[in-house]
Amino acid sequence: MRYVPLLTLLACSYEPPLDDGATRPLNAIHGEVVFGGGPDVGTTYVTLFDAAAPPPPAGLGSPVTFTAIAADSFTGGGATLRSAPFHLTGLEDGEYVLGALTDLDGDFHPLASVLAGATCGDWSGAHLASLASTDFGPITVTGGRRVDDVTILVGAPLTTERPAFEVLTPPVAIEALAAPYPATMRLSAIQVDTAFSDDLQLHLGPECAPDAIPDCDLAVPACPCAVDTPPCATALWVLMNDANRDGVLDPYPEEPQASAGLFDVWPRTYLEYGGDLETFEFEGRELPERWVSEAYPMAFEILGTLALGGDPSMLGPIGVPFPAHSLSVTLSSTFVHYHAGGQAGVDENGPFDLVDVHDPSAAALVPDGAWAVTLVSFTGQTWTVPNEIAALGLPTLDPAFDPATQGVPLVLTR
Repeated sequence: MRYVPLLTLLACSYEPPLDDGATRPLNAIHGEVVFGGGPDVGTTYVTLFDAAAPPPPAGLGSPVTFTAIAADSFTGGGATLRSAPFHLTGLEDGEYVLGALTDLDGDFHPLASVLAGATCGDWSGAHLASLASTDFGPITVTGGRRVDDVTILVGAPLTTERPAFEVLTPPVAIEALAAPYPATMRLSAIQVDTAFSDDLQLHLGPECAPDAIPDCDLAVPACPCAVDTPPCATALWVLMNDANRDGVLDPYPEEPQASAGLFDVWPRTYLEYGGDLETFEFEGRELPERWVSEAYPMAFEILGTLALGGDPSMLGPIGVPFPAHSLSVTLSSTFVHYHAGGQAGVDENGPFDLVDVHDPSAAALVPDGAWAVTLVSFTGQTWTVPNEIAALGLPTLDPAFDPATQGVPLVLTR
């Protein structure tokens, strides 16, 4: 089972620490960004990721580096296509993928998690393997090489808002994760109106209103938004995936979860322990110890429906994304512990152990306290709670938004 926590540390190849006095040449990637959204171009950010840790929704990688292209750098192309050069320099040897975001509303900032995401109305793009593919086209650089003529096409407008949410669940006992009926948590969409400064504000929403079902937010696994929800409202977009379009909910795309009976339902949901942990050395890198887990939207309800002979389509449309005001997410009994002594395997975050709380001695190792919750929408848009809004004490710009909600984590207790 492979888990990737929110702040992925990008792997690099290990070389023996031999100092021959030579200066290692660094690499560069140069090319052109083509914007297909018409004449109204905003500041565009080109982001570079390790190919082993791509950005959402393909992965949860963090950028290795980025560059910003001013709107007035785009020229030509008439009414629909505009282009501008980009340059990424000082790159270590490796294989990379390139993404891009055109920020039309001026609320993107790469150094703050609540601002480092595409909002409704922005445009996204990437360097693709081909024009007939939506896959990233990896680029390998080595030995001081400069790669030229790399084209990034920005041609996908985002019509949904980031999945801003609050955690509504009271503290959950770690032992409850091993109970016959697994524990769940409840997340609810929330609007966000705050400001880092007078000229850097964040407005997400308003939140969608729940459908007119009695006790919808408490009794329905994915409480749908009202049919008159306005465009760009904040919502938790649910996709019960049916990639082959056979009308049947697909199994989870990774074998261990599929073997456990889990299904392919978005948003992906990740937990990460927020307390103080140690660091450790691995293959010449200093890595943070971390505890992470994945949780699964509506998993308990889907499995219960199937056990009773029902169809998961009773819980929501199969293969068609729909916005939910609140969402039930089933917590897992399995955690991944990244640390120097990990024996279960190694990935880009270092060696790890799998810890299943069905074993009481293993359950005693799982740290109690605050756990961050991250949602990844099928669009690649993300949101994490707790975040800087509460940590920095940012103001509210609308009485309907309480910044304190963004400081309430999931709490696991003993």
